[in-house]
Amino acid sequence: GLFADTFTVFVTDANGCIESAEVIVDSITAIKLAFYSGISPNLDDINDSWYIVGIDSFPDNNVTIYNRHGRLVWERKNYNNSKNTVWKGTNRNGRRIPDGTYFFLIEITNTTGRQIEVTKNGNPEPVIYEDEKVIIVGWVEIMR
Repeated sequence: GLFADTFTVFVTDANGCIESAEVIVDSITAIKLAFYSGISPNLDDINDSWYIVGIDSFPDNNVTIYNRHGRLVWERKNYNNSKNTVWKGTNRNGRRIPDGTYFFLIEITNTTGRQIEVTKNGNPEPVIYEDEKVIIVGWVEIMR
């Protein structure tokens, strides 16, 4: 893919004259990440797990879920929406946790050179950039 950078373009006309110009590419289509505000892990196969749209574009990631007291309840490295890695409203031991609001912190490594557009239920979410590291925080609700 094309990264944001300065490029030199050379053009040769029919007479063999060569011209060059620098082109600055600073706006490349953003990669979209989308989060949903809730899951209902009641085993009806509808919203039973937390699906993060676009997370597969960033395989080097870490997803952590905290309770309202700030205690870590669940964590997964390389979250990728497969059945074996998604959060299903459980703790680190696989036990169901109570319905309620939980807080997430997602760290991804962005080596694509592209911006990341983050939305939650269609609304923009803040993103913290630290070089190639990107940090996204928010909340998610469990309702069975």
